[in-house]
Amino acid sequence: MLIEFTVGNFRSFKDKQTFSLEAVGNLASPESISLLEDANQTLLPSAVIYGANASGKTNLILALNFMRNFVINSSAKGRRDGPIPYTPFRLNPANSEIPSYFEIVFITDGVRYRYGFEMDSSQVISEWLYRRKIREVSLFKREKGKMRVNAGFKEGLGLERRTRSNALYLSVVAQFNGEIAGIVTKWYRRNLKIFSALIRPHYTNTTIDIMKKHDDIAQFIKNVIYNFDTGIDDIIIKDSLRGARFEEEESQEPEIMEPGPSWSDQYEVVTKHYLYNDENEIVGSVNFDMIADESDGTERLFDLIGPILYALVVGATLVVDEFENRLHPLLLYSLIRLFNSDVTNNKNAQIIITTHNHSLLDQNLFRKDQIWLTEKRSNGASNLFSLSEYKFPTGSKVRSDSNFGVDYLKGKYGAIPFIDNIEDIFLRK
Repeated sequence: MLIEFTVGNFRSFKDKQTFSLEAVGNLASPESISLLEDANQTLLPSAVIYGANASGKTNLILALNFMRNFVINSSAKGRRDGPIPYTPFRLNPANSEIPSYFEIVFITDGVRYRYGFEMDSSQVISEWLYRRKIREVSLFKREKGKMRVNAGFKEGLGLERRTRSNALYLSVVAQFNGEIAGIVTKWYRRNLKIFSALIRPHYTNTTIDIMKKHDDIAQFIKNVIYNFDTGIDDIIIKDSLRGARFEEEESQEPEIMEPGPSWSDQYEVVTKHYLYNDENEIVGSVNFDMIADESDGTERLFDLIGPILYALVVGATLVVDEFENRLHPLLLYSLIRLFNSDVTNNKNAQIIITTHNHSLLDQNLFRKDQIWLTEKRSNGASNLFSLSEYKFPTGSKVRSDSNFGVDYLKGKYGAIPFIDNIEDIFLRK
């Protein structure tokens, strides 16, 4: 489970900003929201991020995705001589001389890990890993080319020399089958799943992958889509003649495919609809093509249902940018409730979304500490804060029984666009 993520000097984040899924202890939870308990911590099953366009919502997702990809791929041979994708805050020249900062805290198998690094375009400047079972202990620290490996991380001894300046030591140790390093990198690969239109246009590979490997889960997906009133009575996945055939692999749990060739070049997703006569009796069926014939909303639902189901079955943290795209608010509400309920979420899964849909600002769906806001400051830098820590100019805090949606649109919390009267633009000469 994700506890918190901190990023600094990356895209619109000039200074360090921390996003947290740790529950604020003095907030009462509605019966509709079940908190997660693990390793003596109370964590949130869901969170939503609001803010004006270009305020930093997607940049937070991109920062999390950069860290994930760098951990997984930094030791790959193909990156031996290549630069690190370094994208510092660009609206202050001094930031081009400062490293970007990334740190994440998470729990896996009841153990808490804190891992982070600083880097620029040419090298990893610092890197650290801490583990806490009873108390937090340092496993290794890297600072300007010098490595200190502690007794709890003997698996890394001797691999300091094999670590390139532009690669992460953690990734190298994992590549050499280090046990602890493998646990950490496995969490990134298996338990942190990120979906954004800027990262990957289609999520459908995930849903297809699950449906082809697991008949029982495939039937569940069909039932979900049917019950969301799409008019679809069956879904068939066919190998496409346009692309390579799908290679079957044995798996004990649903897996999630990484970005690759467009799914429409490999598979055909066919939906079946019943035919009715004038007496409303079923007289046959007709097949539709998911892309050509179904609505954008149905295609989007099919895209999302695989990753959502994966997270719930495995206990992963799912991050979805622009969650509301092409989906009805009531459907969005139902999908989030899957994570808030201990009946449907018994593996401690989490979902983090960005959205502009203010109808989701409902006290029965999100507590104050689950609602986050991004706001662009006068210097162009993004500021990130939760509603539970926001203070009005009077010094008072947001009441838990406030109408979050109405107050947000009124601008009481900031994080909305300030738009001049657009009609005046057309009247000016």
